Amino acid sequence: TNIRINKKAGIPNRIYKRYLQKTNMKILFISRYIDPNLVAGAYKTSYYILSNLEKQKDIKVYKIRIKKQLGRIYKEVIYYWFLMKNLKKKIDKIKPDIVYIHNQDDVILSLYYIVKYPSVICIHDIIPLIIKERKFLHTLYFKINLLILRFLIKHRKIVIHVPSRTTKRDLILFGFPRNRIVVTYWGADKEKYKPIEEIQKDKYKRKEFVVGFIGGYPKKNIRKRLDILVEAFLKLKQKYKNIKLVLAGKYYDEFVEKYKNDVEFLGRLPEEKVPEFYNNLDIFVYSSEYEGFGMQIVEAMSCKTLVSVSYTHLRAHETVLDL
Repeated sequence: TNIRINKKAGIPNRIYKRYLQKTNMKILFISRYIDPNLVAGAYKTSYYILSNLEKQKDIKVYKIRIKKQLGRIYKEVIYYWFLMKNLKKKIDKIKPDIVYIHNQDDVILSLYYIVKYPSVICIHDIIPLIIKERKFLHTLYFKINLLILRFLIKHRKIVIHVPSRTTKRDLILFGFPRNRIVVTYWGADKEKYKPIEEIQKDKYKRKEFVVGFIGGYPKKNIRKRLDILVEAFLKLKQKYKNIKLVLAGKYYDEFVEKYKNDVEFLGRLPEEKVPEFYNNLDIFVYSSEYEGFGMQIVEAMSCKTLVSVSYTHLRAHETVLDL
């Protein structure tokens, strides 16, 4: 596998020869959340990657979990900068072979480790540079992280890991070297996300046709375009009376109030209920304009539920066609 990835990515052999074919490897794993129960794919995949690394007998993983949210971006940066600084002596005693960073927002906070040790950095997407939905300081901070990384990658042992070819394309357009970016698609837990026979049988007996989505819709997050989904559903409902729209997750109050008589809002579902939700749907609709990957698409497909994605969402097209 290492040889195949090496040839495909064009990454210098000396990086792989020393670090990826080594036994008793030590990995420093830095992530904001490590939780399979969160809807966002970035957080789930952090858990999946970590749990799989920890299963390997010849790999020792050391975790740094960035959990505390301080609200203001400058407070968060200052807090974690000093936290990371205080950990330097402990990490230097460990001498990790590779530093893995699961969030592009943590490049500045992890700068000391990136400069000193070979690093693999996950960039999920570059949404803040394409769609204006973050506050100015958050967008500026995101851009500074990418600019620093773009400079460092030319001088240090760094590999960028992305979940789609279109994210790779975006980074190349932003000035990142093609031969340092490796595409690895996310995957769903097939033990959890699978067809449930009883639900599938009942689904085809009922008279209602159920359309659904799971995720969330903060007011600032216009790229999700769930208002368009609901309006399209209302037009269909005028013609087909047996159609139903179900939305799971957290939605802003005005949106819920506006459509509460036409749409069934389930709120946040516990993780054990999510596979049942997918199985109950006749079709899962992913209306988002732009995402890094679209984890819900893979989960719904794993449950053998029909999936419809936005025509303008290149990553969703890639996910559906390739999987």
